[in-house]
Amino acid sequence: MKIEADFKAALAELPEKEKDKLLVRLLRKDKVLLQKLHFELVSANTAEDERNLLAERITQNLKNPRIVANYRDWMWEMRTLSGAITLHLKVTGDKVGEVSLTILLLQTVLAGNTERIHKLTPKNALKLAKYLTGKLYKVVVLIQALHEDLRIEFNEELEELGKLWQASDYLLRYANTAGCQIDWFLEGEFPDNVKERMAAARKRGEV
Repeated sequence: MKIEADFKAALAELPEKEKDKLLVRLLRKDKVLLQKLHFELVSANTAEDERNLLAERITQNLKNPRIVANYRDWMWEMRTLSGAITLHLKVTGDKVGEVSLTILLLQTVLAGNTERIHKLTPKNALKLAKYLTGKLYKVVVLIQALHEDLRIEFNEELEELGKLWQASDYLLRYANTAGCQIDWFLEGEFPDNVKERMAAARKRGEV
């Protein structure tokens, strides 16, 4: 809904106490806005501080033996942390953090779990491959949206991610089938038509 000029003027004329009450009511209904304003007005943490806290949470939770041992808990935790990354972006506006945290999530899932992935049932392995490949595509899209000078900073992380992905024959075959080439990550060079490739893979139900 567009806020018209006369409506803005009417709001400006409201008594301060009434404005305060309306603001509190709005904040109660919009949790993201509440956290954003708290971060900007009250919190002593910087965006980098918040990024580091979330990075620690990702590492700890996805290395928890209890979580990783159960496929449903594992997937639930990945989705929860992915949502936390999205919230981090909305609250702090930290686009670089969104990239690094998404890469970290994928690296942590893949590191040391190749055998576990291969032991999943075909149905669960397919679901995991589909989810992770979607995230892999997202990393490329996010990287390409950054300034060229910032992209270079991720070369080592991207190469490590590519090597971890290669350790799983199943994930490697799946990503290639979905049009997401792991060589991109190893070489640090991505094609211009990544969004089109991702859209086509999504249409085929592969991500």
